Amino acid sequence: SQNRMSRTANSHSLPALLSGTALIALVAFEADAVESQAEVQINLCSDSTQLVRALHLAEHGKPTTVWLFDTPGLELNRNGLRLRVRERGESADLTLKAAGQDCSKVDASLLGGQGKCEADLHGDSFEDVVSLERRLDRRSLNALLGPEARSGAALAHTLSTLLTTNQRNMIGAKRGVAAPAPLPPEIKRLGPSIVRAY
Repeated sequence: SQNRMSRTANSHSLPALLSGTALIALVAFEADAVESQAEVQINLCSDSTQLVRALHLAEHGKPTTVWLFDTPGLELNRNGLRLRVRERGESADLTLKAAGQDCSKVDASLLGGQGKCEADLHGDSFEDVVSLERRLDRRSLNALLGPEARSGAALAHTLSTLLTTNQRNMIGAKRGVAAPAPLPPEIKRLGPSIVRAY
């Protein structure tokens, strides 16, 4: 098996979706059994610097910058949707996670080459979640994170043009709106948070 640790530290004050102390997450997975892969994440809600020192951790690789996108009232989150961008070095991806799914009934064509359906365990209950991802080039990332698309209709438009058809359709279905423009006009960037691997 292989172990990986990551620390998340918020560089800005965020709503409840991102708030709280920095986290250290311990993730264990079996590298040789992809089809039956399980990921276990344990969040240790304490001062990250103290945890890194106590566990004698050495940082591995480049940190990952994470942005979330939602309204001030977290409308997407309340509809079981989580929209985020992760940037690590020259690589970036735009991911939509949609909760409340049934992996046994998800159409394989929805997942394509960059999608998956997985069961998340929270407390004593499992919930199937569809994850749809697309890679972003530097130009697209700059457009999404630039000052012109900080929030509101401009951000909603930029995001909608970068989402894949399946991502737009999933958001539209969950929100009950037309897929070509599925995002609320009040949407804004939340973050960033910085994730460091150990």
